[in-house]
Amino acid sequence: MRWRRHRSRVQPTGTYTQWQWPAAADGYRSFAWDLTPQTDPSPDGYFWSHQFWLVGGEGGYLGLQTCGAAPTGKIAIFSIWDAVAADSPSFAAPFSGEGSGYTVRCSYQWEVGSAYRLSVAGAGGAAWEARVLGPGKDPRN
Repeated sequence: MRWRRHRSRVQPTGTYTQWQWPAAADGYRSFAWDLTPQTDPSPDGYFWSHQFWLVGGEGGYLGLQTCGAAPTGKIAIFSIWDAVAADSPSFAAPFSGEGSGYTVRCSYQWEVGSAYRLSVAGAGGAAWEARVLGPGKDPRN
């Protein structure tokens, strides 16, 4: 069966890539990766993220997005399921739907072709911290 209708070219909006990290019996205290968006498909919603699982707990994700809802426009977003609190200079709120937890979002004017270093690290106790460092930033600061 074939369906015909005149349309413009197809454009992927839900692509996925799976990364494997080396096994660590006790998990990681932190991890970081580089991300270079090669296109800005706005107003189509794109989300470049890395999802992770906490040892003995729930999961989370960190990434860059084209069309955030709150705040609107380009954002950085960090969320963890079953989190009980969060803080941010811009936006922090509980979420629910596919599980529940807290999300933190900040306006972030990322640019096509620029490399960004994203990282997640333990911040003492049961707290976690996410960072997005832009071009020319020293990741040790």
